[in-house]
Amino acid sequence: MRKQKTRQLKTGRLERSPVTDVAICRFWDHIPQEEFHNALELAKDPRFEKLWSLLLDPGKRQLSFLACCKLADLTIVDLFEFWRQHTLYAGLIEMMSAFPLFAVDLATDIRSHMTACARCDGIGKVVDIAPGGDVGKPRVCPLCKGVKETRVVGDKSARDHLYSAIGITGKPTVAIQQNNFGLESELGDVLQMTQKVISGGGSE
Repeated sequence: MRKQKTRQLKTGRLERSPVTDVAICRFWDHIPQEEFHNALELAKDPRFEKLWSLLLDPGKRQLSFLACCKLADLTIVDLFEFWRQHTLYAGLIEMMSAFPLFAVDLATDIRSHMTACARCDGIGKVVDIAPGGDVGKPRVCPLCKGVKETRVVGDKSARDHLYSAIGITGKPTVAIQQNNFGLESELGDVLQMTQKVISGGGSE
């Protein structure tokens, strides 16, 4: 899709586009603006660097967010994709931070455990009923042998996930799509960037 360049009227005012203007204004009204500023600070795309500069410039305070986006030649699609990538990386860090607890749950799920026998309902004995309705004498449950419990193998799917995560089977991978915002596909770079996002994105 060919991007339309921002044009200015002879009066110096930016040209209006009702549909896209409303979309950009709604975008700005419905996102956490402070977090968006943190995301801009990490951006390497020249257009978003320009947007960040315009928003910080004291001499441009009279400009609306919409006007700044037009001056930076950014469309609603650009803004949406930029914000999507930012929240994706931030979410990835949150997921990885929660992984230790998640791994404990997986380790619990994969363990074999004892449960009440399904044949005798944990009684240890069964009673056979003849076709005519005659009730036989109680006898030792043939499944649990009177122990009242049987061993249940742990969840296979949970085992596969945990084995893959620790590298016993398969090869754990993290697929990160490289984009035109300058974010590298290496996990180390992603961690470094998104850690700054979560910690507040302050400049050193």
